[in-house]
Amino acid sequence: MLTSPHIFLLTDSYQMYSDDDRNHSGKEALDWFVRMQSDSVTEAERAAFIAWRDAKPENAQAYADAELLSHKLAALKGHSAYHIPRLVPDQKPSLMTMQYFNRIALFLLIIFSSAGLWWQTGIVSDEYVTSAGEQRHIPLRDGSKLELNTASHADVRYTRLERIVTLYSGEAYFDIADENYRRFVVLAGSLQVRDIGTRFIVRHDNEQVTVTVLEGEVELTRPALSDRSGELPATLTLLAGQQSHYRNEVITPAIPIDSTAAAAWREGKLIFKATPLREVIQELARYHPQRFVIHDPALADETVTGSFHIGELSSFLRALEQVLQIQIDTRNPDIASIQRRKN
Repeated sequence: MLTSPHIFLLTDSYQMYSDDDRNHSGKEALDWFVRMQSDSVTEAERAAFIAWRDAKPENAQAYADAELLSHKLAALKGHSAYHIPRLVPDQKPSLMTMQYFNRIALFLLIIFSSAGLWWQTGIVSDEYVTSAGEQRHIPLRDGSKLELNTASHADVRYTRLERIVTLYSGEAYFDIADENYRRFVVLAGSLQVRDIGTRFIVRHDNEQVTVTVLEGEVELTRPALSDRSGELPATLTLLAGQQSHYRNEVITPAIPIDSTAAAAWREGKLIFKATPLREVIQELARYHPQRFVIHDPALADETVTGSFHIGELSSFLRALEQVLQIQIDTRNPDIASIQRRKN
């Protein structure tokens, strides 16, 4: 185990935390990180680590930072920057030089403290992307299942103690394989979604994240807000059949949701229930390159109910014409013009 002076050197050099709580979590995280790399770590130590990590959101974030730092430093091995230059005798090191040596010291300290096992942490990363209209079924390395909806971008990272998916954009379905010590976390913007044995969907559109639980439960966690942390809940547990939105650092209360409609895209369908036409058009735009223009603002408030196949755009538009008594001009392949039908 690292001694406290070394731990202070590491966190101070990188200024990973700006307040006392975060600094304390950072010191503990680096200590735990080194301990967990050893093949001789006991089951009791693993259980103690899990309890510490899940006790506070800042602990989990600090440990993730430590893992990310180790991953970046691993890239230095064999790089020219890995060779330490010799200072001229009696020359006072500059601030830049001292920062450089602090980084090298951190690199060497972690290597030796983990008995040569530091670069064998098992960090593996996979990246997946879908284009507009494309959907992918992806079996993950741990046995979990990932399904990406249209125009989505995700990165999956595996470490010894965590499985982390970053959903940069789009929509993803998760069916999680249970593991005793490696938790499953989805990051979407600044929101953290922690699996508690479940199937769920995360959608990341612009500044909003929507989480829908189909089975089991998940825990949503937002960053700490120093100015109004007492006013907004920092965490929310979602149960099966519930949904929550995250926008402007606010987690909305859980609401009941039709799970069948929320997951219909997995079967190539879109299900609308009294949905305003403007929202229907926005949903269509996710799957098709054609742009839809509504000329009458009042028409945008008309509601649509029905089930439609995503790939059958022409049939869908014809059905809309009949249901809403509208006319959709698709002669321009790039723009579909929507207006009221003339008598």
